[in-house]
Amino acid sequence: MKTLCTFWTLARPYWLDRRQWLSWVLLLSVIGLGLMVVQINLWINAWSKTFYDALGEFNTAALYGLMLQYSLYIGLYVIAVGQFQQAIDATRGQSCDCPRGAVLRLDNLSVQLPDGRSLLNNLNLVAGPGQWLRLEGRSGLGKSTLLRTLQGLWPWYRGRWQLPGGSSLLLPQQPYLPPLPLRQLLAYPASDCPADERLIEVLRLVGLNQLSERLGEQAQWGRELSGGEQQRLGIARALLYAPQTLYLDEATSQLDEPAACQLLTTLRQALPDTLVVGISHQPGVARLFTRTVALQGQSSSQPAPAYH
Repeated sequence: MKTLCTFWTLARPYWLDRRQWLSWVLLLSVIGLGLMVVQINLWINAWSKTFYDALGEFNTAALYGLMLQYSLYIGLYVIAVGQFQQAIDATRGQSCDCPRGAVLRLDNLSVQLPDGRSLLNNLNLVAGPGQWLRLEGRSGLGKSTLLRTLQGLWPWYRGRWQLPGGSSLLLPQQPYLPPLPLRQLLAYPASDCPADERLIEVLRLVGLNQLSERLGEQAQWGRELSGGEQQRLGIARALLYAPQTLYLDEATSQLDEPAACQLLTTLRQALPDTLVVGISHQPGVARLFTRTVALQGQSSSQPAPAYH
C-alpha cells in the first residue's frame, strides 16, 4: 500500500497537468493514425481485389459502388491527418502562455519539481531591455530550472511572470547540435539561413574561423567539436538570431575566463538592447553583469526600477 501511495505521489503531477493531457492526446492521435493506416491498407487490398473482379466481369453497378467506397476511405484519411495536425498545433501552443510586455517581471513566481516540492519560492523582480542580470545561488538550487521556466520549457510552477516582447533564446551549457549542415546549425532556431558572408563574419567573431570553409558540410558536430568550440557556436547562434531576451545557462563554462569574457563582451556590443539573464560561476564573467539576484530557495526579490 505504501508503494502505491508513493507511486501516486510521483505520478500525479504528470497525469493531472494540463500539458500532460495534451501530450496524451498527441500520443493517442499518433497511435490512432497508425492503426488507421494499417486498416486503410487492408481496405485497399480488399478493394483492389473486388475492383478487378468487377472489372473483369464488366459489372458497372459494382464499379460505381467501389468508387464511392474509395472516396469515403480517402475522406476519412484526410480527416484523421487534420486531427493529428491540430493535436500538434495545440501542444505547441502551450509552450508558453505568459503575457508579454515591455520588461521581464516576476510576481510571486515559485518553481516546483514534478512531485510538487518547491525549488524557488515567491520570486519578484523586474528587468528591462539592455540589462545583464545574473542569477546567483548554490548548486542544485534551481537556477537552470528557472531559466527553463521563463523560456516556457518547464510547466511546474506557481505565480505569474511577464516576458518582454519579441523573440527569446536559451543557450544551455551543452548546445543542441543535430547532424545538420553547419549553415543550418548556425542559423538554428531560425528556419532561414543568413547569407554565407554573414555566417563567416560571425564565425570570425566567435573564434571559429577554421569552420568557414565547411558551411555546407553535414557532420556529427557534437563529436567533432570540443566543448569550448560547441559553446562558441552557441554564442554565434545568439549573434545571428539576435533575440530580445537571452538566457545563458553556464554558456561559457568550458572556455577559459579571458576567452569567455571576450565572447560575452562581443555579444554585449552586438546586442546592446537585448535583456540577458544568465548563470555563471566564473568571476570575470560575473563582473560583466550589471545586476545580481541572490536566490536562497525561499523568497527572493529585487527592487523594481521604473521603466517607461
